[in-house]
Amino acid sequence: MAGTFRDLINEVLDLGSHGTGDDFEDMVKAAINRTYRRVLQKTRQETTLREFSLTTAADKSKYGMPLYVKRILNIEDATNTRTVYDISWREFDELYAGNTTTGDPTRAYVLGTFGTASQNASASVFNVVSSNTADANNSYVTITGYVSGHLVSETITLNGLVTSTGSTSFDASGIERIVVHAGTNVAIVGTVTVKDAAGNTMAIIPPTFKSPSHLWVEFYPIPDGVMSYTVRSEMRKPDLVNDHDWPEIDEDFHNIIVWGAGADVLPNVGKGNQADRLRRDYEEGLMEALNAQGEHPGRVRTFADLDLDSAYPRRPVVKGVDYV
Repeated sequence: MAGTFRDLINEVLDLGSHGTGDDFEDMVKAAINRTYRRVLQKTRQETTLREFSLTTAADKSKYGMPLYVKRILNIEDATNTRTVYDISWREFDELYAGNTTTGDPTRAYVLGTFGTASQNASASVFNVVSSNTADANNSYVTITGYVSGHLVSETITLNGLVTSTGSTSFDASGIERIVVHAGTNVAIVGTVTVKDAAGNTMAIIPPTFKSPSHLWVEFYPIPDGVMSYTVRSEMRKPDLVNDHDWPEIDEDFHNIIVWGAGADVLPNVGKGNQADRLRRDYEEGLMEALNAQGEHPGRVRTFADLDLDSAYPRRPVVKGVDYV
């Protein structure tokens, strides 16, 4: 069986006899994504190469990358195709720390990972809202950051489509981490947006994420205006969110995802024995699929991988013809 996210959901719901309503379906969705992520890791297919555009602003040196970026491979000026060379943070600290020179960036380094795609320009409280009315009462957003130089956390209760505002004013550029979480047997089902008091978006968190992690880079010289760059990156494959989303993995693994997700959720509806059988099916099916894909699953075979000697007999190597 191969299919969309909705197809996978329905397969797992059938295993659970459709008997437990929307809460059970939310559990199924989360279990499918957990299993999907495990299978991607096992098959070494969790990332893909992609490009995206980055636009700078005057006098701003630090920029957050999109949510799924795992590694930056290259940054290139989109206008003149000039490469911005990467250096280590140690080199950056020794050569450029505290330097206020502005111009066209020629160097960049990875600052690290933070919980937001952008930072508040001044001290601010934060607003949170979900795209789904179900995310209320037992659904929360915890923001961790600095207040007067001290690390503190504040938990804000989501109220569905209605914006909730925190009471803690965090320092400018002071947010370290954002965590979305829910009470027992409750799942976050909407996309959560976090904004500062000025209305600037700090983070957009899909329902399958508990805590976003964004790579950040810093440029030197500091950009002196609006500039466009093409960023080539290794990106994590996104979780399945919409009904029509298609798992980015060979169709041989779709049944295995269903079995693994079923094994995770069926104990919650009193089907422990069936869950044990599904777990065995999952483990055996995963091993068989990995063996069928060979030693390097997910890798495109090249001519260098082929045993050409056995397939195509070659004439002897001749001195004066093949070499001097």
